[in-house]
Amino acid sequence: LRRWYHLEFKESVNAEKIVKEYKAKDVDFVVEVAQLDYMYKADRKKKSLLEKIIEEILQIKPAPNDPLWEKQWGMHRIKALETRLEFDKGKKKMPIVAVLDSGVYPHEDLEGMFAKDKNGKVIGWNMIKNNPKWIDDNDHGTHVATIISMVWNNGKGGAGAGHCLIMPVKALNSMGMGTSEDLARGLVWAAEHGAIAINNSWGSRWPAQIIKDAGEYCYKKGVILLAAAGNTGTNSKHYPASFPEFISVAALNPKGDRARFSTWGKDINIAAPGEGIWAGLTKNRYGSLSGTSMATPFVTAAVGELKYYFPKIKPEEIRKLLLDPKSSDKIETDKPIGGKGLNLYKLIKNTKEYFEDKNEKRD
Repeated sequence: LRRWYHLEFKESVNAEKIVKEYKAKDVDFVVEVAQLDYMYKADRKKKSLLEKIIEEILQIKPAPNDPLWEKQWGMHRIKALETRLEFDKGKKKMPIVAVLDSGVYPHEDLEGMFAKDKNGKVIGWNMIKNNPKWIDDNDHGTHVATIISMVWNNGKGGAGAGHCLIMPVKALNSMGMGTSEDLARGLVWAAEHGAIAINNSWGSRWPAQIIKDAGEYCYKKGVILLAAAGNTGTNSKHYPASFPEFISVAALNPKGDRARFSTWGKDINIAAPGEGIWAGLTKNRYGSLSGTSMATPFVTAAVGELKYYFPKIKPEEIRKLLLDPKSSDKIETDKPIGGKGLNLYKLIKNTKEYFEDKNEKRD
């Protein structure tokens, strides 16, 4: 390239004419090559107007920057991101959902997601010791709570399924066990302290009347009760999920089939992701757990989303729309688990159309 010379001329000069003169044989110096400095461009096809329009319509914003996001297959399956992209239009008041469990650890990925009273104190209770020491000493309750409400886009952990404030109610001990009396008292306490829904990721084959009575009390107050269907892998009763006041939740695996451990049968109302679910653990750890215990908080979060996006929705409308086939994915599994798979996007879209139709009829 040392033999090349770059010559610049005024715009008024005819460059092509000068190139021809340099190429002429009668010049008094040797010029091997003379040519214009051509402009090159990237070899990319220009988008048509139609392509631009389609691209705008299908444009997907970047996924959350939470490091566990790609592992959270359950969030992808229920269309959590698509729901927020389409329906999140400004901040709204977040509803309170209770996690009746082994307590909840004040996890780094739950910052700002606890229900608090007017003095800034977390609304929570320990039913075992009858005091406000509700911190988890088992991991189970924290995992459940973080599935519901992990903070989006904070560069930590994962993302939660709902816009929900957590009310921790501890009724299970460090071994994950609890008495029917403590659990029943926990249901009533949560209902009386502002929870619009209660997550019950626990159960037994024994139908304790005290829990049924507490469930009836909550139901009459308009509190939505979600319960794990059980991990027996059989067609069997599991309480409180089999009580009519509770919505029974079975577990799906990543393929969309019934998780092999999930209880099945006619008592099941809906299914949600429950195998290999990544969420928070105590001491700001993270881990993957499986069970209908993990499926239930996805549905609890969905109830919270209905109240978040539609503040005036009534409890009976929540139950109706949550279990409406148009609000979920149709699933066909080896054993009956309600035939409905949670799809948050369909649920919010169907509910929006329900209220639009209701308002039109009113007008």
